[in-house]
Amino acid sequence: MIRPNDIPLDVSEGLVEKLKVDNQQIINDFVITLGVTAATEAIKESSEVDNAITIASGDYGGWFSSKPGSIYKGLSAKSRVTRLVRIDQDCIMDGIHFRSSEANRLNLVFINIGATVIFRNCVFEKFSGESEAYVALGVPAAGVSAKANFIGCVFQGPNTGFIIFNPGAAANVNTIGCHDKTGVGFAGTTGVGNL
Repeated sequence: MIRPNDIPLDVSEGLVEKLKVDNQQIINDFVITLGVTAATEAIKESSEVDNAITIASGDYGGWFSSKPGSIYKGLSAKSRVTRLVRIDQDCIMDGIHFRSSEANRLNLVFINIGATVIFRNCVFEKFSGESEAYVALGVPAAGVSAKANFIGCVFQGPNTGFIIFNPGAAANVNTIGCHDKTGVGFAGTTGVGNL
């Protein structure tokens, strides 16, 4: 940080430019320490466990969540994902807007068996003419199921297909305080306080 004492009385044009460059570098260094993934970067898990990934405003492609304990956090209401997100390990998704696009007219999210996912304050949006589920869970095998909790999420778009395709027990998927703007309803789930 530049303090008034750091600036000599004779402020030449070269010194002012140097101060601007130094201040920009300080800002860039600060943003990097926040760990924010920009829309120009691919979303990736860099650690073997417990990744914390913050997603800035912008449109992102999908990704594979393959490391246990990862947390994905949308930084703003415009932190949008426009391609399939496949989840193979336990994780938390918080404040992310999943929406269909020309590149993805099928499921927005797929949860593989053995994974448990918590979605908090997420938006799931599809467009007219798309009949696949917003979120699909893998078919249980050998007693292993996919599980999910949706807390305060909004589902909006056409009223065709399933909101959540759950081939397992209804107790494996809980919708809590969610809003169904599709008119389909939360079939195959256990719900509390949904609108």
